[in-house]
Amino acid sequence: MYTVTINLQISFEEENQACNKELIQLIYEELKQSAQLIPNKYNKTSPHSVSGSNISLPDFFGFANHEANELELNHRYNTSRNHRTAIKRLQEYTESPILPFNRITAQFISNFENFLKSRECSLNTISCYMRSLRAIYNKAVDQQLVVQQFPFNNVFTGTEITRKRAVSCMLIRRLSELDCTSNPAMQLTKDIFLFSFYTRGISFIDIAYMQYSHIENGYLKYQRSKTHQHLSVRLEKPAYKIINRYRGISQADYLFPILTSTEAEQCYKEYRYQLGLYNKRLNRLGTLLGLKYSLSSYVSRHTWATLARECGIPMPVISEGLGHTSERTTRIYIKPLDKQQIDKANHKLLYKTLFSARDTEKK
Repeated sequence: MYTVTINLQISFEEENQACNKELIQLIYEELKQSAQLIPNKYNKTSPHSVSGSNISLPDFFGFANHEANELELNHRYNTSRNHRTAIKRLQEYTESPILPFNRITAQFISNFENFLKSRECSLNTISCYMRSLRAIYNKAVDQQLVVQQFPFNNVFTGTEITRKRAVSCMLIRRLSELDCTSNPAMQLTKDIFLFSFYTRGISFIDIAYMQYSHIENGYLKYQRSKTHQHLSVRLEKPAYKIINRYRGISQADYLFPILTSTEAEQCYKEYRYQLGLYNKRLNRLGTLLGLKYSLSSYVSRHTWATLARECGIPMPVISEGLGHTSERTTRIYIKPLDKQQIDKANHKLLYKTLFSARDTEKK
């Protein structure tokens, strides 16, 4: 082995410092990665090929679309959709159908993040894009298409705490009393929202796919689509009442008339369409109830968590009820306790501690 020193002379524009910084980083990474990848050309096994595909060069977009296709073949439609959306936004930034892996540096991804911010994307949206792209990049690293450079380490991939999407118990009562019988579509929307609340905040996608075969001895047993966790929910009378309203109306043994097909790809298309309708109709329900903010498919889930907390149910119980693997995720769902509640709790604690102690001493 021997070392070669390379001297390069390149002219840059003084005005565009961000561009110059990315160019310098790109040149450095290009040389570094080429020095690591070129020797593989002379090995029997090339790291540039993907098993079962025609990808022969380390192009990120080609590999990313291949991965999205693989996810669809495995019926992971939501993940595939998220990947494709992130890929599309990255293509908007690069303005090119080809993206060599060695262009994906920390500076490049940082500039992409700034591009998204300039397009007024929220931090949570940016995080979703970055996590999708990072997953694809890491898969390419695993397949030795690229040497790990950790380009996503300096961008936001967490969860921004936003306004909690929960409504009061009074609004839940008003919604349950709202007469929608003259409009079957609005009645269904109301019933799905309340059913979700009655069953510990089951998400719309899981309700859409729910069938009568999921009911066993008074319990609703299903696998959560997002985490694949198995959950069991006891059906209370209000939930049974809603189920019985649609008995004999739904197709293919579904609990609710949301989906009609049983074929995986067609089911997913129907679900995406019905989710859009559901959210639009929820907004209309919110207007009827006089709300100043929009209802969405996740409000019922957040509401169950928040009201459970206000009822004094311990956080671990709420977390398990929602199917969360971490209480940290649960806390994102729940509205902070009102300051008056905290003050009352402190007053109660001190009163009980001090006065109970005095009573004990007197005895």
